[in-house]
Amino acid sequence: MNAMQIELRLSREDAQLLCDLLRQRIREMDIEINRTDSLEFKSDLRRIDRSLERVLGQLSAALELDDGSVGPHAGEPSNESHQ
Repeated sequence: MNAMQIELRLSREDAQLLCDLLRQRIREMDIEINRTDSLEFKSDLRRIDRSLERVLGQLSAALELDDGSVGPHAGEPSNESHQ
């Protein structure tokens, strides 16, 4: 199966916001997975969670390459607080 690739240009600020949103959703998914009794639904949630983590990892890596510094990695909480 060939995966379609899409190139997306974001400002650094928008990319960081997207990373923060992905981290938040991953945390919410982990809670939802733990609370779910249905094995089929749990499996679907895990598949989505892995996809979100993969996208977050790729975006985080791109941000690190962009500025040459080391920032939060996939699955690690951001030091920034957004309320």
